[in-house]
Amino acid sequence: MRTSSIAVVAMLLLWVPGVAGARGSVDARVRRLANQSHDQYQKGDYEGAADTLLEAYELKPVPALLFNIARSYEKAGDAAKALTFYRRYRDSAPGDADLVAQASRAIDRLEAAQRERDKAAAAEQQKKQAAQQAEAQRLAAEKARLEQAEADRQAREAAAAQAALAKPAPAPAPDRALPYTLIGVGGAALVGGVVLGLTANGLASDEKASRDPIAKPDLRSQAKGRALVADIAYGVGIAAVATGVVLILVEPKPGAETASSGPAPLGSTAWAFVPQPVVFDHGAGLSWGGSL
Repeated sequence: MRTSSIAVVAMLLLWVPGVAGARGSVDARVRRLANQSHDQYQKGDYEGAADTLLEAYELKPVPALLFNIARSYEKAGDAAKALTFYRRYRDSAPGDADLVAQASRAIDRLEAAQRERDKAAAAEQQKKQAAQQAEAQRLAAEKARLEQAEADRQAREAAAAQAALAKPAPAPAPDRALPYTLIGVGGAALVGGVVLGLTANGLASDEKASRDPIAKPDLRSQAKGRALVADIAYGVGIAAVATGVVLILVEPKPGAETASSGPAPLGSTAWAFVPQPVVFDHGAGLSWGGSL
């Protein structure tokens, strides 16, 4: 690099007529700027050397300065400015044939490099556009997939809603308060009948054992009365319990048609049972009434 920089500055001094022995203030300043650019070039400050040479060229437009400016910009990596000043040197007044040839080769080299860069940039741009198109296609496909999934979901929800509307409402749970009340009341009546029956048996035993002609008829009457009430309690208890059990057994099952839904079809049989207590002269019983 040192040899190249020295050659450039040497050519500068060679192609600036009268610089070395300049007597005027302009020539002295140009020489000072030439020496300054030489130092900058050797230190690797190529862009600074080019700027210094530009200042010198403005003072004294010597064609050789254009060549050195171009060389400095080329070393700085600024191919566009280097091409500009190589072309200006080549198109200027005839100078050193060797420098003109060097400038022409530099122009060819830089233009070829520029074409390669342009080609690489175009390829990179095409690659970027292809990637953008692929991404756009992917996003469009993803959007279509999501829209189809949403449409399928809405179709399933609509089908489920229609199925729910078509499905009959479940039958309300049967009210078993009355059957259980009847069973409870019947159970209590049976217990009361047992107690009264035991009391009636005790009175009957007392009547048989009694030798008192006055108390004996009274004990017999009490025993019969207790027995009658016990029988009634038995009958009522059995009827109540049986009615509660029958109501539970014959209650409509969920989904079954009720009696109000219409007449029974031909060939079918419908039974209706109603338990009724019956009181006799000396006891009580249970009667079932029914219709077909």
